[in-house]
Amino acid sequence: MYRLIAFDVDGTLVDASMHLSTRLRTAVAQTQARGVALTLATGRGATPILPLAAALGMTAPLICYQGGWVYDIRTGRTLHKSTLPLSLTHEVLAWAQPFGWDISVYMDEEIYLQTMHRTSEFYDRWFGLPWHLVGNLSEAVTHDPEKILFTGEPEVCDVIHARLNAQFGAVIQVLRTHDLFVELVPHGTSKGKALAWLADQMGIHQDEVIAVGDSENDLSMVKWAGLGIAMGNATAEVKAAARWQAPSVADDGAAVVLEHFILNANTGHLR
Repeated sequence: MYRLIAFDVDGTLVDASMHLSTRLRTAVAQTQARGVALTLATGRGATPILPLAAALGMTAPLICYQGGWVYDIRTGRTLHKSTLPLSLTHEVLAWAQPFGWDISVYMDEEIYLQTMHRTSEFYDRWFGLPWHLVGNLSEAVTHDPEKILFTGEPEVCDVIHARLNAQFGAVIQVLRTHDLFVELVPHGTSKGKALAWLADQMGIHQDEVIAVGDSENDLSMVKWAGLGIAMGNATAEVKAAARWQAPSVADDGAAVVLEHFILNANTGHLR
């Protein structure tokens, strides 16, 4: 029987509208009623993801910042936390700012920007945290941040991803998390490692864990889990790593996973 299921959020649990379908709500409620724990594994911070978890009645700790944080909903405590070294952060900013890219630094569940390339509505919708437009980004970042986010059109993010990997890939984790985003998180940080840590804390074996995702940042948990599942809209790399493919997010793929492996399953395990 599967006892813990981790869902990525954007492109997996919900689409860009963040709408929770009746089918998904029902499947989540019935799954948790059977004693199966559900968690979210996201690049977002804890604060913006809490309303979604609450709407689904989740109580298991959440995996945030690409695995950098594990946050306990019930106590409001961060159980596990890793951050980017301040010196490395300043090195990245000094190297990247001459390119004129849209750079956001996450620090203490708030966001700092030196330039705004998009509307304030865009930052509110995608970030969900208080953000500050500052005169000098390096001066504003005074201690170790959670992550650095680069925003751009898909073709720009292709370039950003490649250049960051070439320059800093040996000392920092560079992730293409969305068509519009490239993220830098602490070296060695991943959703897979955070999920493994959480499962161990909960006394749950690897074989009893399902992980569902669609993008590069989900690969580690899809590979680690006893059953890794790719969404129908997932990248080719995630699909290749998965043992099962769900319908796309537009077709309620997350609900289908719960129905197939928990609610309508005889054994609850893929054979």
